[in-house]
Amino acid sequence: MFDTQVVVTSRLEADSHSPLRILSGNAGKEDVRRFLQEISGLETPGDRNNADAVLQVSISANHRLYEDLRRENLMCEALEDLMKDVIEKRVEEKVSQAVKLNTEQVTEQTTERVTEQKDKEMTVKLFERGTSTDTIAELVGRSVDVIRQWVSPVSQV
Repeated sequence: MFDTQVVVTSRLEADSHSPLRILSGNAGKEDVRRFLQEISGLETPGDRNNADAVLQVSISANHRLYEDLRRENLMCEALEDLMKDVIEKRVEEKVSQAVKLNTEQVTEQTTERVTEQKDKEMTVKLFERGTSTDTIAELVGRSVDVIRQWVSPVSQV
């Protein structure tokens, strides 16, 4: 058979067992505060991941308590410190995505403008050589109305 141990979290010493004490469904504010203070100094990724796992279980079991602590701003600062690397990476990724998207949009808009300008120039040259607006529209791939609009200043001269 297997040996069994029962841990009564409420009877554990608060100063030395805060990670275990906050895992119960009735964790106390002081235990959570103490744990958050303890994890604020963690530096290695493994330690931070372990602390994050304990926090996730504790938050699931004590949602209301964490809502109260969040309002007191204590938890937010501790979590920000704990998750600093992850937050910075996500911000960096979002900025990179935004820059890439913006670059693509600017490139597309510039390409459209250059193409339209070249189409206008070709339209005017063809019109000046006597090509009909229907033929120009077919060659340039624009509607006859657009071609007429582009050549209207030239035809009035």
